Amino acid sequence: MQTPQSRSLSIFGTLMIICGLIAYATIGIKARNIMFSGVVVGIIAWILSWLNGTGKINVWSGLALAFLSSAVFGQRAIANLLALIGIIQHDMPLDAYNKCIALVILIFMSITSVTTLILLFYSIEERE
Repeated sequence: MQTPQSRSLSIFGTLMIICGLIAYATIGIKARNIMFSGVVVGIIAWILSWLNGTGKINVWSGLALAFLSSAVFGQRAIANLLALIGIIQHDMPLDAYNKCIALVILIFMSITSVTTLILLFYSIEERE
């Protein structure tokens, strides 16, 4: 039986994998870290969704994954924003186009993580 928590985690995992693959398809080999982290978080979310649906683990592990991924993707988004500001201010001949694409994808990944965190938290509150 699928619970609301397991559905939220499976959608979260799917979105993370899609974002990672989009980053790799648009930016190329420079986005291998975004792709790797997105796919790994997505696969872990799918595994946690399956385990939560079967009742083998509690939803708190999904909360921990969503919290950690929001912190990681948020930090990477801030780092890319600061790098983009540095490129613009110093008129450096670096690739600002790919930084902008990575920034948008990382912001979407962090917002998705925070939204999943909120959904999981409120679904725990409803259950109790």
